Amino acid sequence: MSVTNNNTFPTIAVFDSGVGGLSIYKALNEYIPNARYIYASDSKNFPYGSKAKEEVVSCVLTFVKALTSRYAVDVLVIACNTASTYALSTVRESFPGLEVIGVVPALKPAAADSKTKCIGLLATPGTVESAYTKALISEFCLGVAIKCIGSRQLVDIAEHKLRGNEVDVKNIQDIISPFFTAEQTPRVDRIVLGCTHFPWLKEELDAAAKWPVVWVDSSEAIARRLKEVLEKNRYNIDSSQQLPGSRNLAVFSQNDEWVKALQNVLLGMGLEVGIQPLEL
Repeated sequence: MSVTNNNTFPTIAVFDSGVGGLSIYKALNEYIPNARYIYASDSKNFPYGSKAKEEVVSCVLTFVKALTSRYAVDVLVIACNTASTYALSTVRESFPGLEVIGVVPALKPAAADSKTKCIGLLATPGTVESAYTKALISEFCLGVAIKCIGSRQLVDIAEHKLRGNEVDVKNIQDIISPFFTAEQTPRVDRIVLGCTHFPWLKEELDAAAKWPVVWVDSSEAIARRLKEVLEKNRYNIDSSQQLPGSRNLAVFSQNDEWVKALQNVLLGMGLEVGIQPLEL
């Protein structure tokens, strides 16, 4: 489990409770293709976004222990904003030999790049209300107006979309309408997607917005951070060399009909679905 100076191809686990983290996996796999990836979903305890902090921390620690007991993981990417804001420091303390990268709302670049100095945060209720997010706002959004919306429903909409179901843009319009009030001055010009599920809905979010905005997520920043960690530990990520053996795997804590409905999407992303669920 510990990262060593061995110049071998790394194994990277991308972890979420649902399938939102697939947006992070996609960005990582495109940026660093010469690595083995395990997409690890705590489907048994989905969703994290509506759970209390203590419950989320407990679920995350139990899942990471089961994951690292079965697989030799070099780097763990917690591809869930709720899990990261609640449990990142605890995971690092509990697994000291494991490199851990978290995902947090991209408030800093959104605030810095905003022309109107008015931005939005669209996330789960847990992420919006977390002390970590409030600290980010205090640190990086000085002099910037910010509107926050916490939506559990958007997570379900994204999960259904990835399983081939149509999305009703009117539902999304209703959810994000507080960002686009007629009397609003100045106007929101950037909205941070503070949940890894939400990038899957960018097309529908664009259609639902009353004026053009920039949707900001963390995927590129996480990809750059992962590359820094791998280079620091001298892993082989040379894309000119062929990665030997089988590559990417998707594992779940519960293999049910909800997971089976994802088979085609996962295979299309180069992920072989593990038959045996993780025992928690």
